[in-house]
Formats: sequence, structure tokens, C-alpha cells
Amino acid sequence: MARCGSVATMTNLSGVGIWSAQLRYGDSAEAAEAAAELEELGYSALWIPDVGGPVFDAVGHLLASTRTATVATGILNLWMHTPEETAERSRR
Repeated sequence: MARCGSVATMTNLSGVGIWSAQLRYGDSAEAAEAAAELEELGYSALWIPDVGGPVFDAVGHLLASTRTATVATGILNLWMHTPEETAERSRR
């Protein structure tokens, strides 16, 4: 979802993205710096894994570190996140 306040919009996933576990599980300051640099290099999407833990916190951290990049999980573990939590967190 695109960042636009309380209104959810579809995001254009064209362009080039990168998948990285380090953006999720690495040092948070280094992940923030890397996310900003990847965006500057032209990557339009940052993909991270959901293998446990607060994935939405990691998504929020990366979104705060970038201006326009789409941040997404490759897979969302349905056993760890309720539909209500997922809907609520996707609005942020």
C-alpha cells in the first residue's frame, strides 16, 4: 500500500526491488542507512522476510528511513498475524 494517510491505494510494483534478510534482522541503524542508500541507487522496492518476530515494526522502520520506496514482506506468516492486525498495520 502506498503512503497516503488513512486512504489505502495500490502501489505500482514496477521497477527493480531487492530482497534482503539483513534489512530485517541486521543492525537497525545499518538497515536504515542501507535502505536509504538502496533507494538513492534506484531500487523502488525493499522486500524482507517474515520468519517470526515483529515484522510490521521492521516494515515501519524501513519506511521511516526512505522517502518513496515500497517496503514489503515476501511472505506474511498467517499463523503469527491476525487479519485484523495485518489490516490495521497496513494503514500506517
